[in-house]
Amino acid sequence: MHCAVIMLIICSFIIPIYGQTYIWDSYTSENSPLPTNDLTALYWGNDGVLWIGSDSGLTGYNGSAWVLYNTSLSEQSANRVSSIRIDADIIWLGTNKSLLSGQIDILNNISWNVAYRTDNSELIHNKIITMNIDSLGAHWVCTDSGITIISDSIWLSLSTSSEIYLSSNKILSINQQPTKIQYIGTESGGVSRLYKDVEGISGASNILKQWTAFPDSTGRVQPGLLSDTVQAVLVAKNGDRWYGTKHGVSSHTGDFLKNPYSWRSYTTDTGLINNNVQVLAEDPSGAIWIGTAGGLSRLVPDDTTWTHFTVEDGLVSNNVRDISVPADSEIWIATDGGLSHLKVIPTAINSDKRLHPKMFEIYPAYPNPFNMSTTIKFQTNISQQINISIFDVNGRLVNTILNSFLIPGRYKVYWNGKNTAGSDVASGVYFVSVSSPNLKSLLKLVLIK
Repeated sequence: MHCAVIMLIICSFIIPIYGQTYIWDSYTSENSPLPTNDLTALYWGNDGVLWIGSDSGLTGYNGSAWVLYNTSLSEQSANRVSSIRIDADIIWLGTNKSLLSGQIDILNNISWNVAYRTDNSELIHNKIITMNIDSLGAHWVCTDSGITIISDSIWLSLSTSSEIYLSSNKILSINQQPTKIQYIGTESGGVSRLYKDVEGISGASNILKQWTAFPDSTGRVQPGLLSDTVQAVLVAKNGDRWYGTKHGVSSHTGDFLKNPYSWRSYTTDTGLINNNVQVLAEDPSGAIWIGTAGGLSRLVPDDTTWTHFTVEDGLVSNNVRDISVPADSEIWIATDGGLSHLKVIPTAINSDKRLHPKMFEIYPAYPNPFNMSTTIKFQTNISQQINISIFDVNGRLVNTILNSFLIPGRYKVYWNGKNTAGSDVASGVYFVSVSSPNLKSLLKLVLIK
């Protein structure tokens, strides 16, 4: 399997607000080795590797090194990775053409198995939408034509025509927590609730569907799901269930569905940043992170405290596709415009609301791609040491074109495609690193001869 390992450093900026400081890093195909900005899935491994799915394959990042896997090189698979799960040291990828698994050795070495498809396995359909691994180790593979459960080499498929039936064949979401009961969001069928035990797959009480707001016999509207199309499901640590729809978020406590006091709904009218909810996650403090088509919201359910993030705050794109929360103060966000990393740092309350100025700004290199030379423009807003260096795709230093203490102002430097020895380098992709003692930024360059 083809892969490439690249070392890099990336840009960040800081926004202090009351009580907390939010530090954002942005990773895109323009300033990092990411092969595309169209990201679709995230998974944080126990070994500290963030696995990133996109329409161009699988990317791993451990904080310093990147590895890129083009899954189409596996003959039976495809580039678009819709879901990532890891069981022990086996990584599972759901793609739009198959189910793929591989043994992880180290970051840049995965031994891929033959991809599962309908023509060589009991997979119900080749287009994988999402996956989960339950508390008993069973794999729930959700497709646009039903679900296949894999447990101890036994495959069982469920659909609307099965004895234990689904409310809709088109699965959009499943809770990502390793619970026994699985809550399965569908298109136009609400939520199905299933579990696996030693005797097989069973309904947990009932198959629950069509949980829409409906009037009771007196004409009063009873609460329920905001929509029968459920795009995201979360089972919180306290047992509450959260359901994301295109019309907002519904949450439910307990088993009695018609109890109006066990339902809560959140929309833009009650604090949500955007009603089209695409992903849900919970951080260790119990706060709920809600990714939407119009930004990111953080909700503290106990006191209904909201915090919102958009591109104006540091998010790389408002269209949030997936969220990974490896720690209470660390959030990774996949979007259709790249990858965002948010660090939340508690700070003393400060009445100064002004934003901290950027230490420096770097502008796109021009021309790029280039043939003879390219110009790199930047601005420093404080007096500081600035280093500008060129690296190849393997992270090796090619040339240092500036290393000076500069006063505030705008500057430009040139790179003529030569290394430290003064020799011309080969055509290809290079990275220009602009760094100060506090911040670092990276641009991708393409040299064509």
